[in-house]
Amino acid sequence: MLMDWAERTVAGIVAFCVRRARLVLTTYAALVVAALFSTVNYLEINTDTRSMLSPDLPFQQRTIELESAFPHLLESIVIVLQSEVPDAADAVAGALVDQLTGQPGISSAFADSADPFFRTHGLLYEDPDALREALSQLDGSAELLAALRATPTAETLFGSLATIHGGRAASDPATAEALDSIYAQIAAVLTAKAAGEPAALSWQNLLAGDAPGGVTTRLVQIMPELDYSQLLPAETSLASINASLDAGPSVVGETTAELV
Repeated sequence: MLMDWAERTVAGIVAFCVRRARLVLTTYAALVVAALFSTVNYLEINTDTRSMLSPDLPFQQRTIELESAFPHLLESIVIVLQSEVPDAADAVAGALVDQLTGQPGISSAFADSADPFFRTHGLLYEDPDALREALSQLDGSAELLAALRATPTAETLFGSLATIHGGRAASDPATAEALDSIYAQIAAVLTAKAAGEPAALSWQNLLAGDAPGGVTTRLVQIMPELDYSQLLPAETSLASINASLDAGPSVVGETTAELV
């Protein structure tokens, strides 16, 4: 009985479609157009994985609070630079900021070590004891800095060191110790150069009295322009970043970069 009823129903539908073929085709075309209109105007792609979960979840609430308090960290990309030569790390960070600014998919790029404000006033953010120590070291190098600022040549450097060596170093053990560190760093660079190996003299280590060999870390924070209507929202941003890293600045000393 059920099969007979199904056969009669299908036969009736087919007969109706044959008798009213124009009406059926018109109705079908109208439904297709309506479906396409709805798809184009109302169907969107959102590849933001956070939108897949309810915003009422506890960890989502904490994320929202964190992003509200620190909006500059929202969806940022960080390049971590590491080098044994602090000057090289600073040079790479500044060059990357310049190269990335205005590139496709990049809203902004920032590195505190290359920012004019922090380069001028950065010492004010030091711990008071560390600041006093830094100022004391700079005061001890004032004579050398003044000479180099007036005439930045190798002759001035070695002449000033010879003057200091024959003056304060003879009666001041701290000055003599600082000069020994400077001589050792200069000698290491000259030895490497004579052997045909890449080497650079770190003025930061030289003037601060720090021994070379440690690893310096610098951060470059990038705000990408994300397009969540695309399968890979950060594709354009990452392409610009990778292109800048591949065409990185020419610096002496190995500097590594990692995206976070």
